Amino acid sequence: MTSRREWFSNYESFEVQLPVRIGDGKYIMAIGKGNINVQARISDKWVDSHLSNVLHVPDLKVNLFSCGACLDKGIKMMTDSDGCIFKKNNRIVAIGVRENKMFSMVLRTRPLQPADQANVAVKNLTLLQWHEILSHQNVQYVRNYLKYKRIPFIETKNKFFCEACIYGKQHREPFTLSKTKTTKPGQLIHSDVCGPMEENSLGGKRYFVIFKDDFSNYTYVYFMSQKSEVKNKFELFLNTVKNQLNISVITLRSDCGLEYKNTEVKALLDKLGIKHETSVPYTPQQNGKAERSMRTIVEAARTMLYSKNLSKTLWAEAVNTVVYTINRTGNTGQEGKTPYELWFNKTPDINHLKIFGTEVYAHIPKEKRRKWDQKGRKGIFVGYSEETKGYRICFDGREISISRDVIFKESTSPSTATQVKIINKEEEEEINLEGEAEDEEDNNDDEEKLDDDEQITIGVEEQTRMTLRDRGKLNKPIRYRDALFSACNDPVTFEDAMTGDNSDNWKAAMNDEMLSLNKNETWTLVDLPKNKKPINNGWIYKTKYKANGDVDRYKARLVIKGCAQVHGIDFQETFSPVVKYDSIRVILAIAAARKLVLRQFDIKTAFLYGDLEEDIYMKQPKGYEDGTHLVCKLQRSLYGLKQAPRCWNKKFKNMLMNFDLKETKADPCVFVSNKNNQLLIVAIFVDDGLIAATNNQLVDIMVKYLKDNFETKEGELDHFLGIEIDQRPDGSIFIHQSSYCKRILERFNMEETKVLHIPTDPQHSLDPNLSGSLEAGEVPYREAVGSLLYLSQITRPDITFAVNLVSRYLEKPLTIHWNAVKRIFKYLKGTFNYGLIYDSSVTPKLRGYSDADYAGDTITRRSTSGFIFMMGDGIVAWCSQRQKSVALSTTEAEYIALSQSIQELTWLTLLISDLLEPQGDTPVLYADNQSAIKLVKNPEYHKRTKHIDVRYHYIREKFSEGMFSLEYVPSKEQLADILTKPTPRPRFQELREMLGIRYINSKLGYIV
Repeated sequence: MTSRREWFSNYESFEVQLPVRIGDGKYIMAIGKGNINVQARISDKWVDSHLSNVLHVPDLKVNLFSCGACLDKGIKMMTDSDGCIFKKNNRIVAIGVRENKMFSMVLRTRPLQPADQANVAVKNLTLLQWHEILSHQNVQYVRNYLKYKRIPFIETKNKFFCEACIYGKQHREPFTLSKTKTTKPGQLIHSDVCGPMEENSLGGKRYFVIFKDDFSNYTYVYFMSQKSEVKNKFELFLNTVKNQLNISVITLRSDCGLEYKNTEVKALLDKLGIKHETSVPYTPQQNGKAERSMRTIVEAARTMLYSKNLSKTLWAEAVNTVVYTINRTGNTGQEGKTPYELWFNKTPDINHLKIFGTEVYAHIPKEKRRKWDQKGRKGIFVGYSEETKGYRICFDGREISISRDVIFKESTSPSTATQVKIINKEEEEEINLEGEAEDEEDNNDDEEKLDDDEQITIGVEEQTRMTLRDRGKLNKPIRYRDALFSACNDPVTFEDAMTGDNSDNWKAAMNDEMLSLNKNETWTLVDLPKNKKPINNGWIYKTKYKANGDVDRYKARLVIKGCAQVHGIDFQETFSPVVKYDSIRVILAIAAARKLVLRQFDIKTAFLYGDLEEDIYMKQPKGYEDGTHLVCKLQRSLYGLKQAPRCWNKKFKNMLMNFDLKETKADPCVFVSNKNNQLLIVAIFVDDGLIAATNNQLVDIMVKYLKDNFETKEGELDHFLGIEIDQRPDGSIFIHQSSYCKRILERFNMEETKVLHIPTDPQHSLDPNLSGSLEAGEVPYREAVGSLLYLSQITRPDITFAVNLVSRYLEKPLTIHWNAVKRIFKYLKGTFNYGLIYDSSVTPKLRGYSDADYAGDTITRRSTSGFIFMMGDGIVAWCSQRQKSVALSTTEAEYIALSQSIQELTWLTLLISDLLEPQGDTPVLYADNQSAIKLVKNPEYHKRTKHIDVRYHYIREKFSEGMFSLEYVPSKEQLADILTKPTPRPRFQELREMLGIRYINSKLGYIV
């Protein structure tokens, strides 16, 4: 059983919901069932498996698997104290791991057939895009349909407008609704003919006829060269519905056209016993349902052709697409039911639907091209093929082909192509298992060496997964410009907020902000003094979302335009510190080892509490003017003021010190109290804070003190400064940034990329003297590197070296450098949910590793330093940095690296000594170069070191003081090796495992 509808490869809705009893005795309802394709992790392999008759239970919180059902299907289950093994025909199909007295298996969804209308998830699209995808149906109906089907979409900010509909649709008087009520499919079929068209279709057709079921509204369309073909098409329709669905037609309703009123049609109807109802001549309204349907189809098809400026010769393709779409999404008069559901008695999948006329690149099968021919062909998407489950593509305006492997071109215009995201097998989801298995090797070294340009499309003959991410050089400029920014639907101006669909919500948010400002007595209204100029202000709007993507709240913030401030008049000092990420990791490592209680808090409108020392005047907030000439004289700081962060930090610091907390020497944003074995730590990053304490009582006292002084929100620590924090039942703490990884993969169009197993290729050089330059702005190189840099500095030391390497080429990147950036993304695609764990069972003793790669930079011949510091088995600090000067030997390079490492060690020791009682153990620093170690330990003068900058000899001073001990470690055990050079896959994965960089799932536990 699962709640995940998108996992099903096929699906059947229940007419009557099935009650399912859960552990607490309550019942929840299963609304359907189907099959799910998965892969199970067995040793170092992923094996394919197929789950059948899986119940879809939307209210289910976890995925459940019945061992009894497994045994009934002939699968043997063998268990012991550590786990269980599932076998079928003496072959292992899954392995279960025992945790918390239960068995669990880690699976992932398997890639799908490209166009088989199965397990796909659509990115949030705008209402206008959905309006176009659904063949320009009535916008209110589209909105209601999406809401009922729980399909997320982005509402339009202004009044809905579709120019194509204005040109493509005309108003006619409404048709009279039929009072006939049918109760089953086939009871009444409406039919009508349209034509002749002013231009023949590409297939030479001039007419089309529809047959529409009255009960379900499901429609069949056939194209004809002459009207006289109606009889043949009707006979084809009858045979189709009889043979495929066992539906017998009882009544046909049409107009009095000769294509219906002739001896051939009458003979066919008499033979089959079908009643024929016709309208009165020149009164088409009596055949209203067919006439309405015909109008809808023609207007939608006309609109689709106009919106993309396509040739009228594609009218048949447009008509066919309209009918296909409306059958799967149209109205039936029965709430929540589409024509497809009533006709076939199953739910359609619409996730493969695209905007008609979108530019595409279709794969050319290898049998139809020679070695050096291009592998893709540009065309226009013009519909769907139900026979072969593919897309209909028009090439050169004349040729129609069906292709399964298609790349849809993206565009910034909301009225052009959209992109469908296939659920990729590397998005590892936790579900349960039954079925047969087929081995699949998880690793493929040859795959890693493929150049990205070799993967413009993926052929049906070679792989079965359809890629919808454009690779290579097909339309880079548009794609990469789009990648620079995420979609933002929040209003930009006050006018936007007050005229948009969410104006009431934004007004309420502004009122809430003004209430806080008035409560804090942020300003007083005064006359503007002479020689003073009031500073303007503005509103910033932000929609806050819950973890599941639902809207949490609407937030409006009044911001003064501090850019107008004058130094020396409006402000003096502006610097304000924030907590270091190293400090956060140290606190979490201590919290895990000491099993501390963790809490997070947020100070609402924090900057408003800061006390100003200067006289600052501001205009009255927009939307809240009182009509006078008075201005606001600020009594407290306000967001946007240059000195606001400093004023707030000073206020908060004084407040904490009044609570008998002291500021740590190492980090001015970390405060501690450690008395009578009662440890309390508070860290602050602007208005977000973290509390770690020995017990809940101490935390509650701290929280109450905060609430007494500021308007404070607090809760369990699960997300802090972009770090996702998972507190395990045993006290261990896992930190990761999987959500951020997914966002940047999507931002740079890499969410559908293939997976690589290492972030750098040891065999490839990034020599900037090589050819393949990129034009400025052709790719978002700086943005991509910046996004990766943020990740590498917080929870992902495994990509630190790779990111630092590509960051050396920000000024003038080449194609090889951009490919290196994409390689990092490909590595993240397979490891997006990896992070750092702080084990509660390990003493948080500080130790470090220092290493250097001598002359590793082939251009400058500078060496690269790297260090890692761990508390227990958890990483708290790391660095990879190219040295500032050329080292003349490996000893010198290692010596410089040790000197850089000792600076971090000094800082960490100072911080830890402030947070904890004095530790008896001296920190150990490990190095793998004996000469460098001897150079540190031996204070005698050496000729070969006299040229080394004096600042690097700082390490000798600290060693002589006994601040640390320096020990040798074999190169194989040198953990910092991962930060100094690109390493082959086996070595890289070995180091990653030794560092404790793991994948963890909050439901099933962590996996090394």
